[in-house]
Amino acid sequence: MSNILIEANNISKIYDPDILLKRGKNIYALNNVNFELQKGDFISIMGPSGSGKSTLLNCLSTLDNPSRGDIQIFGKHLSRMRKDELCEFRYQKLGFVFQNHNLIPYLSIYDNIAAPIILGHQSKKEIEAKVLEMAKTLEIEKILDKFPHECSGGECQ
Repeated sequence: MSNILIEANNISKIYDPDILLKRGKNIYALNNVNFELQKGDFISIMGPSGSGKSTLLNCLSTLDNPSRGDIQIFGKHLSRMRKDELCEFRYQKLGFVFQNHNLIPYLSIYDNIAAPIILGHQSKKEIEAKVLEMAKTLEIEKILDKFPHECSGGECQ
């Protein structure tokens, strides 16, 4: 079994601000990027503003599609997956920590954690167990009844 979790081969993300006139003014947010993440790796992606960091993460996380190239996660080629397969894959295998939290302001922290689990049609008991396990792992058990506006930025993240 391979230790490779994510592999990107020659991915490019191309924006064409001149799409109607076709003068060929393409802007490359990514240009033939190769990337590999193996089990146990700890990485950081650094670069100046506008260098493609967020675009790379969006492509690797399935939130955006590269214009060219191939991305494999856990050995699955993302470009070969139908939209419904990709949604299920994202739900089952990926997690996101957004810079701006993306919490639902009128739900408690408990309910914000439970919301994506509910989509998996699990029992109330299973949902509660998963929420409590996640809260314990993140050491946030004491804030589960709070709302996002009552928490610090770090707690929300």
